[in-house]
Amino acid sequence: MTAILALFGIGARTPGEHEVREALTCRARTTDKLIQVHSEPGATIGLATNATDSTHGAFGNGAIAVDDDYIVVADATLYYVPDLIRKLGRAVVPTASPSQLVLAAFRAFGTACTDHLEGDFAFVVWDRHAHRVHCGRDFTGRRPLFLAEWARGLIVATSLDLIASLPGFNPRVNNTAVGADAAGLLFSLDDETCMRGVRSLRAGYAAQWAPGETLRTERVWNPAPLNTSPLAFDDAAEQLRELLANAVRERRSATAPTAVWMSGGRDSTAVFGAGMYSRHRDSTDHPLIPISRSHPPGDSGRENEAIDHIARFWQVQPHWVDAESIPMFPGFRNRGTWSAEPFAQPFEGLTRALASAGRQLGSPVALDGYGGDFLFQVSRIYLADLVARGKVRRAIRDWRAMDGAGEGLRGFFCYGVQPNLPRWATRAIATARGGRPLRESMERTPPPWIAPRFILEHGLRDRFESLGPASQIGSSTAERETRFYLSHQFFARVNSKMAG
Repeated sequence: MTAILALFGIGARTPGEHEVREALTCRARTTDKLIQVHSEPGATIGLATNATDSTHGAFGNGAIAVDDDYIVVADATLYYVPDLIRKLGRAVVPTASPSQLVLAAFRAFGTACTDHLEGDFAFVVWDRHAHRVHCGRDFTGRRPLFLAEWARGLIVATSLDLIASLPGFNPRVNNTAVGADAAGLLFSLDDETCMRGVRSLRAGYAAQWAPGETLRTERVWNPAPLNTSPLAFDDAAEQLRELLANAVRERRSATAPTAVWMSGGRDSTAVFGAGMYSRHRDSTDHPLIPISRSHPPGDSGRENEAIDHIARFWQVQPHWVDAESIPMFPGFRNRGTWSAEPFAQPFEGLTRALASAGRQLGSPVALDGYGGDFLFQVSRIYLADLVARGKVRRAIRDWRAMDGAGEGLRGFFCYGVQPNLPRWATRAIATARGGRPLRESMERTPPPWIAPRFILEHGLRDRFESLGPASQIGSSTAERETRFYLSHQFFARVNSKMAG
């Protein structure tokens, strides 16, 4: 990944080119760094990228793109590039770097350029004449971007560490964000960070800033149901298979094997199966390598048998990472550097082990099943839709079939009735229960060592109400829950940690 640190409109006594270069040298989390810094009146833009990535010349995917009107820096991997070039209708070479492609798209489409970019991206555009900054980030949030208004200017960076390392910047703790993370109230935070005055650019959002103006952000990617002509089940399955096969083919390595981090669930196995189906049609494609974590017999996470079965079907050999041999906190006591961000990806150790295994097998690319749950999973919340449509008997029958934990009527009320109640009704019930609120779908229960007073003072439950599934727009509870999965910033935080 490319590290970006950019300063705009900040006075002469505050950090400049030397300080940006120093921060990137010390804090950028790439092992073999190449540093590039461009400075001109009103803007200092720097990046650090991995020297081993020679896909696009010396600076790999991260070279700064400059023309007479704009400066662009991007941390990005873009897909369907020939389609994008055809849209642009101008002289863009197929080997253009992501920054050059973003520059061409911004020149052609302006601030709507994110509608035409497909991939994992976070970018910064500096308008050299209007002295205006435009930032964009894709909806999955695999590439982070942080924003801080400071010294009457703007800082844009791909990590909190880079911002904190700037001379004169005094990072102060945001107790609300740190406390919410510590309490595991993962869905009570939006774009806040652990540093006061520093916010994340939300995934699927764009930002604009100019000297003398307040930083503005707006959603530019909106998940919406797509109404199409009805298809027979088999026809729909075939269409979905083609979409998946094309997507895998676009993302796999063109020069080496591609790893698939595979569980026994439907999402990553569908990615692997679609890739193998595509490869059978074109034997020139490099192989797909299934890499999975192995759990001992009896472990609730064990999916070895399902993965073995799939591998045998495709006549390949899976590669295993022993989950028991991976420490939960590797190098915790002897860490040389610490992140400024307290949020931890709970499967970081396993993810690093999977990545390491793929690299050892010669794979520079890893595919996963991200999106499968969000797009195709419907939780028990669908029972509320059945009740709302008057299909109460079917809802009760379905609930009895799935109530393996013996939750009974209480569980049916939680999933089938409560989501249909207006807010005033749930608050009235809470009052009748002596102030104990009803727990909503996806709401986390804080641990007993977090003081209730802290949760109340910082409004963490009210924050969840404004950000959770019930607050989303949609014609059904299932649609609102899916929109929540696709738009809540917690999932972007997980994605950026995993990609990092």
